[in-house]
Amino acid sequence: MTVELIPVLEVNGNDSNTLAGTAFQKLVDIKDHELITLVKEHTRDLRAGKYEREQACTLSGGYVLVIDQRPIFYPQCCGDLADIYYWKKVAQGQNAYYEGHPAPQLSFTVDSIEFDFSTTETDEPFVPTPPVTTLKISQADLCQAVERCLPDLNVFSQRLEQINQSERLRIDDIDGLLVWNSANHM
Repeated sequence: MTVELIPVLEVNGNDSNTLAGTAFQKLVDIKDHELITLVKEHTRDLRAGKYEREQACTLSGGYVLVIDQRPIFYPQCCGDLADIYYWKKVAQGQNAYYEGHPAPQLSFTVDSIEFDFSTTETDEPFVPTPPVTTLKISQADLCQAVERCLPDLNVFSQRLEQINQSERLRIDDIDGLLVWNSANHM
């Protein structure tokens, strides 16, 4: 079983680079001019002084859980890139807070994790609907998937720093603000 976590951002518009049927685009597929526009729009009110840094949020998106090249679980409403902390804890066999909703129910054994995506009529549905109701994967495979996605996050962080400089946005620790920092995961 091949387990992947693909970092994605939620983007506006109907771009041919979005993942099928979603508003998500892989970080590595976002063009520089698209990212500049996204960052400027996302930080406009912060830079204008309409709110403080502590009130700002990370970029919307998160991680697509892919098993054997088949997307299983997409980021849900309110998901963000700081959800990497959720995935790290889950991979270590620990329950963790998931920013998005709905969230799968988790159960752990000594070396595996079971995700339960079932919902009732009154529950908020997963969007898109996972192709399976339950999924069991090894902690080791998920740990490796987390580690394999970190270089993409680090490159993305560097791109944000470059945009901060080239566009003279003057946002201290912009990658911390837009990627890594979330009070829910600290």
